[in-house]
Amino acid sequence: MNKIITFYSYKGGVGRSMALVNVAVLLSKWGKKVLMIDWDLEAPGLEYFFKGYLADVDWSQQKGLLEYLFTKQNKENANWQDSVISFKTEISTVPLQLLVSGKANGDYTNMLRAFNVSEFYEKHDGGRIIENFRDELLKEYDYILIDSRTGVTDFGGICTVQMPDILVMLFTPTEQGLQGTIKIAKRVAELHKQQPVDRYKLLICPVPSRIDDDAEFQTTTDWFKKIAIEMEFLYEEWLPTSINIEEVLQKIKLPYLAYFSFGEKIPVIEQGMSNPRGLGYAYENLAMLLGKGLDSVDEFVEKREKYLEDVSGQKPVQLELNDTIGSILKCVRVFISFQKNDLSIVEEMKSQIQNHFTNSNVEFVNIGIIPMGHSISKFLKNKINSADIILVMASRSYFSTEDPTSKKYVPARDVSDEFYAISNQNEDEKLVVPIYFNFAQRSISKVPQPLSDRHGIDARIFESPSSIVNCILKEIAPIIESIIIEKSRPISASI
Repeated sequence: MNKIITFYSYKGGVGRSMALVNVAVLLSKWGKKVLMIDWDLEAPGLEYFFKGYLADVDWSQQKGLLEYLFTKQNKENANWQDSVISFKTEISTVPLQLLVSGKANGDYTNMLRAFNVSEFYEKHDGGRIIENFRDELLKEYDYILIDSRTGVTDFGGICTVQMPDILVMLFTPTEQGLQGTIKIAKRVAELHKQQPVDRYKLLICPVPSRIDDDAEFQTTTDWFKKIAIEMEFLYEEWLPTSINIEEVLQKIKLPYLAYFSFGEKIPVIEQGMSNPRGLGYAYENLAMLLGKGLDSVDEFVEKREKYLEDVSGQKPVQLELNDTIGSILKCVRVFISFQKNDLSIVEEMKSQIQNHFTNSNVEFVNIGIIPMGHSISKFLKNKINSADIILVMASRSYFSTEDPTSKKYVPARDVSDEFYAISNQNEDEKLVVPIYFNFAQRSISKVPQPLSDRHGIDARIFESPSSIVNCILKEIAPIIESIIIEKSRPISASI
C-alpha cells in the first residue's frame, strides 16, 4: 500500500532532512517511485542535498509547493505535477522526484507572508484542497516523504496531522528533545482522531538521533531505558509485544559521525550500508521499516537480511569466491577474550556463529601455548593483531574484586595479560566489542578501558546461557557480515 511519511523534529539540528533524503535514495535504489516534498516553507533547502545532480535547474524560477497552495487558494487552476523535478543518483534504479518549497527569490518571501493557514482552511476550503492533493499523490507514487517544519507551526500541523500515514519523529537524548517530542506526539494523535475523513490510525515512529556510540556505555543504556518507558505508548501501536523496545532502539538509532555533520552529504551513497556502526547502515534499517509500513518488525529484528530482501525485492550480495585468494580474503578472524568459568557459553557462542556462517569461513584465533622464552606481551599482541574483531566476554567472573585504589574493576588474573594487550590496540583499526552478562546492573560503570570507551552488547537481562548466546548472535552477526562483504570485494589488478 502506498504511504505518505512525514519527517518531523521538535528541535532543530537532529538530522531530519538528512534522514529523509537517505531513506528516499534507498527506496529509489529498491525500485520504488518516491516523491520528496519540502514542506519546511519557513526554512527550505532540501534541494541542497542534490545540487550535484541538478546543475541545470534555475532555482530562482523553479516553482514549488507554496506556489501551488497559493494558486489553489485563489481558485485558479494549478497542477503540482508541472513543478516536480526528476533525477537519478548513482545508486537509484528509478528516478527520484522532488517538489521544492518554491522559487528562491524575493517573491517567495512575500508570498509566504501573505499565506495564512487559518484563513486557508476557514475561508478557502483548505481541508478539501489538501485532501485532494493527498489523494493525487498516493495515486502517482509508492512513497511520499514530507520534510516538516521544526517545532510548533501552522504548516507543521498540515504535515503531521492531515497528510501522513506514518509520522517519523527524530529527537536527541535530551529532556527537551524527549519531552517536547512526547508532547507533540500526544497532540498530533488526538487531532488525527478528530479529522472529518475516515483514515487509518496514524503510526508514530520515534527515532533517537545523533547517538554517540563512543559515549560511556551505562549512559547510553540508561537513556534507552528511559526512552523505552516514556515512549512505550507510541511503540506499542506497531511493535509486537514479543520484541523489546530497547532492542529496536539499538537498531533504528542514528549515530553521530562528525564527518557527516558538515555540508549536505548522503551517507548511503558516500559510505554505503555495509558497516553496522555507520550512518548508511542505520538509514537502511529505517528505510526497511518504513518501506514495510512498520509491519512485521519481529522479522526485521530476527531475520534482517530476509526482511531487507522482502522490502527491496533484491537478493543479498552473494559471496561466492571459490579460488584460494578469495577464500583467504573472506575469512573473518575472531579473537575471544574470556575467563575459564565462561567456557561453556563461549563454546556455544562459537558453535552458533559457525552454524550461522557455514559458507563464510569464520575462524577463531586461539592463543595456544606461548613458546618458552618469548615475550608474552609481544606474542599476545601478534595474535590479537591477526584478528578482524575482538570479543571480550565481560562477565562478573572476568573481573576480580574491585581495586580499592582506583575504584575500578580489574581483569581476573588468567585474562589480565590479554586484556592489557587488547587495551594497547589502535582504536581506529580494531573492533573491540565488550559483551556484558551475568553482571550486576550498576557495576559496569566501573569497567576500565578499553571496554568503557566501546559500545557493546548488553545481555545482562538474560539468565540462561541459550538466551545470552541468542542475544549475542543477533548483534554480532551483522558486524561479521559487513566484514565478510568488505573482504570479498573484487581483487585489484595489482594483487
